[in-house]
Amino acid sequence: MDLGAIIKGPLNDKDWLSKCLIIGLLMLIPIAGSLNALGWTKTVYENLEAGDQTLPPGNLNYLGKGWNMFLALAGPVLAIVAFMIVVGVVGAVTHSRIVFLLGQLVYMVFALGFSFVLMPVLSYRHLTEDTGFGAAFDVQGIMGTVTRANFAMFAVCYFVGSLVGSLGTAACCIGVFLTAPLGMAIHAHAARAWKTSQA
Repeated sequence: MDLGAIIKGPLNDKDWLSKCLIIGLLMLIPIAGSLNALGWTKTVYENLEAGDQTLPPGNLNYLGKGWNMFLALAGPVLAIVAFMIVVGVVGAVTHSRIVFLLGQLVYMVFALGFSFVLMPVLSYRHLTEDTGFGAAFDVQGIMGTVTRANFAMFAVCYFVGSLVGSLGTAACCIGVFLTAPLGMAIHAHAARAWKTSQA
């Protein structure tokens, strides 16, 4: 896997700037904008599978695919929220600072695992296999993905995509409308490159 080629992949489309910017601006629409961006990411991957290196047009046509991808990623997020609610309630009832601190420690460990392992795996599996909500609880499938050759390199590429996606916040948060979709497109290129490397 060539990290440089993966990062440059979306930039090979001469209209990448306008397409990413439109998807980013559409993300201002509550809920629907984010779902649309997720669906756009799925379409980027599908284009690559079909041999099309161009990015999909920037519009609101990706909501259905976005909802499906959201379901594939939602399990761990809901688990984290449920865990924090339980810790908060138990800590409040028992007035125990230890419960709160232990909860924070477990949360930090889980959040790291979620960011660097589970999120890349769930994203990859949905992009390549169209998994749904149950994928987050498919331990065998997750372990099978993590133990494949070059998973660490894919995780690095995914992390770099996320880093690129967040760079726009440095420009008074305005740049994120461009960099967030660009980071998502990098995720799709990374998934395609890793799948191809295993063929």
